Amino acid sequence: MKKKRQPVPANRNPSSSPSPISVARTTVTAFQGPLPPPELMERYNQIIPGAAQRILNIFESQVQHRQALEQAVIKSDIRDSRLGLYLGFFVSVFAVIGGAMFVVIGFSALARRSTEVRGESRAGGQHQTIS
Repeated sequence: MKKKRQPVPANRNPSSSPSPISVARTTVTAFQGPLPPPELMERYNQIIPGAAQRILNIFESQVQHRQALEQAVIKSDIRDSRLGLYLGFFVSVFAVIGGAMFVVIGFSALARRSTEVRGESRAGGQHQTIS
């Protein structure tokens, strides 16, 4: 896309004596995107034969590389998601099985063991001193 500026006279003061007018002209060319416009590609080919084809080959290989990386990231995210689901499932199954075992064995058996470890007797709950 080309943008052109209007000519600007060097001397803008109308009251001054007539002098030669100088004009500055600036042309700016810019493009967006991974590939230059066809006109510029043609000029590249004029300077270096085959340059346009080389630019296209580089662009195509970069696109393939980026797509391969995106596919690898997607596969990795899917794997991580599944692993999290499986591990969460197994943890919850073990928690349910453990809870069921406490119910079957009796939670009081666990309570008795903990009181024995603290030094309390079974009869009367009095403390025993250990020498």
